[in-house]
Amino acid sequence: MSECDAKLIPRKTQHCSNSNSQDVNALEEMDAVVENGHKTEGQTRRTSGENRFRRFVMDNLFLVCNIVGIIVGFLVGLLVRSVDLGQDGILWLGLPGELYMRILKCIIIPLIVCSVIDGTSSTDPRTNGKIGLVSLAYMIISNSIGAILGLVMCVLFRPGSGIERENTESGVDTRSLTTVDIVADFIRNVFPPNMVGAALQVSQTQYTPKEVVSLVNISGQLVNETATVMSRSLGTVNSTNILGLIVISAALGIAASQSGDHGKPFLAFFKAGAHIIFKLFTWIKWTTPVGSASLIAASIAGLENLGPAFRSMGEFSLLVVVGNIGLIQFVGLSVDFFLVRRENPVKLFMKGARAWLIGFGAINSTIPYPEYVRVADHFDVDPRVTEYVLPLSVTLNRCGSAFFVTAGSVFVTQYTGVGTDLGSVITIGLLGILSSLAIPAVNSSSVVAIIIILESMSVPTSGSVGLIMAMEWLNDRVRTTTNAMSHICCILTTWRLCKKSFTPVDTAEVEEKVSRL
Repeated sequence: MSECDAKLIPRKTQHCSNSNSQDVNALEEMDAVVENGHKTEGQTRRTSGENRFRRFVMDNLFLVCNIVGIIVGFLVGLLVRSVDLGQDGILWLGLPGELYMRILKCIIIPLIVCSVIDGTSSTDPRTNGKIGLVSLAYMIISNSIGAILGLVMCVLFRPGSGIERENTESGVDTRSLTTVDIVADFIRNVFPPNMVGAALQVSQTQYTPKEVVSLVNISGQLVNETATVMSRSLGTVNSTNILGLIVISAALGIAASQSGDHGKPFLAFFKAGAHIIFKLFTWIKWTTPVGSASLIAASIAGLENLGPAFRSMGEFSLLVVVGNIGLIQFVGLSVDFFLVRRENPVKLFMKGARAWLIGFGAINSTIPYPEYVRVADHFDVDPRVTEYVLPLSVTLNRCGSAFFVTAGSVFVTQYTGVGTDLGSVITIGLLGILSSLAIPAVNSSSVVAIIIILESMSVPTSGSVGLIMAMEWLNDRVRTTTNAMSHICCILTTWRLCKKSFTPVDTAEVEEKVSRL
């Protein structure tokens, strides 16, 4: 072996040694990368799991708090009855709930106006017409089914028969209104005379007593005789004309969309207004458990004779609960949801639980307005449909109230024994359907509709309506929950039937609307 070859051997050995050390280092680095990858993947999984758990807790925390608030309200109301707080104590007990209602009512009207203007401006006028017809047809059919179901159940089970009559005052003043007055006032309020006044006043027929002097021939002598007659006139009451505001807002939205560049600042203002009001609601909604507890406790504590009311009206209230929750919600609306979505109806009640509980506590199906929007977004409803249909639905869709009006009217006829024939029952059904479209979204307005229907049929209401008012704190909440769930189904049904008429909306715009919730 030459010297040159001897010199090459150590170099080759050194080269191999260096190569082996580099390979080992490379393998160690790969192992470290794999190990770090496993750790990163595990941390990502753990973080994702924590985020899902946190989201689950936040989504259901509001629901759990509302349930606790309702239970606490019932318990506190029953407990304080034995303390005899008096009128002042009941006032302070219900004050948090009153403040809660005042705050929500403050933001609902601006929200409706901004949503309608924003929704109609981004939709073709021809499509708006189709949406309006479909949603109106749904509301009429829904109200009719509720009214007919109330009639049938009350006729079959006869809850008004066998109750001992008591001389109980109803405490409700109808001002001698008739069914004709209700329909005429409804048409008038569709076209308000003042855009600003529609947010403050509602047109309503009023009757005032007027003394009329006439000459009467008594035994050949003319004698002045004074008689009191009711004079009819058109007046206003302090309330919000929701229907008139919807009509005005829809007209403004369509006109602004046809105005080109001149209408863009106007539309941008109301779009920003809707976003801001939704943000306010996300803050205010966390006061719902306290507000619900306060309202329920004050209602129960204010009842003078809770035991007799339960004994006298237990069967009728049970009929209202079974009819509204058992038949209309769990059967009727579930079938509607399945036909429209082809999904398990349990999803409807899981996603609508917040709106259901807010309506139960606030006794007003308009208050959960932002929750309806959230549910519609979850079911991928075009925001333009939601913004156009929802204000109409909260104004006209009253299937729960229609059930109560017809059932309550038949209950009174059974209680008094007047107007129990088939012709009277059919008349009650027709008047109940018409009045359900004109019932304002205020507490106990359905009781006023019952009195008007009965008085138009010459059925005595003294004492009998007082029984209904005794359990109104429960019946009003039950029918409000039915109206709330029906609003959601109205949006989903309208979207299903009108979906092909819509052009795809800008994705960024949809994400912006969803982000409000």
